[in-house]
Amino acid sequence: MVIWALIVQATFKYMIFITRVDNHHEGGTFSLCSLLLQRKTKLNGFTKNVVRIVSILGACLIIAQGAITPAVKISRAVSGLNDFLPEGHKLASNPENVKIAILGITFVLVFVMFQLNRFGASRFGYIIGPICFLWLLFLSFLGVWQITKYPAILWALNPYSIFTFFQHSLKSKGIKHCLEPIGRAFIVIAGMEILYTDMGHFGAKPIRFCWFFLVL
Repeated sequence: MVIWALIVQATFKYMIFITRVDNHHEGGTFSLCSLLLQRKTKLNGFTKNVVRIVSILGACLIIAQGAITPAVKISRAVSGLNDFLPEGHKLASNPENVKIAILGITFVLVFVMFQLNRFGASRFGYIIGPICFLWLLFLSFLGVWQITKYPAILWALNPYSIFTFFQHSLKSKGIKHCLEPIGRAFIVIAGMEILYTDMGHFGAKPIRFCWFFLVL
């Protein structure tokens, strides 16, 4: 499900189609709004007002997501460190201490990230870019290693497995068990619209190149 979410939502929707819709090489909600409000679109006054309202709402959602998403994703990543604690560790034996530690580490990381971001996207990119590059290479290494150990995982590329999973889950555990993996797959592709919003900083071609040859 995660793989096909990346292929359909991220690759086909954003990388192939959405990044082609630019306003003088600029992307984002207001760029789409300006394109729709041009004279050659021949929209009436009411439709243009609807476009303006929807654009403002979309911009508000992106701003809210920009504030919430880093905290959510960093806290999820930090919470995974609990799995590496040895059995009987003081921190692992007390769930309340784990929550406090996760909250504290997340707060520090988010604070540092936003403080660095105020110096500009280009300077922040010089710092985070090499880290992300090494992280993606590390994930690729782990992926190839695990595929050689469990080659049956390649059956996940078959989209029919998604339908069989939902069919089995609905019969045995109900709809609640189906909604949880959908939410996790949605988290994987959350934030893809930021690539389109920041297209003016990097350009469509570099974004597509990095996605197809490094990330995907």
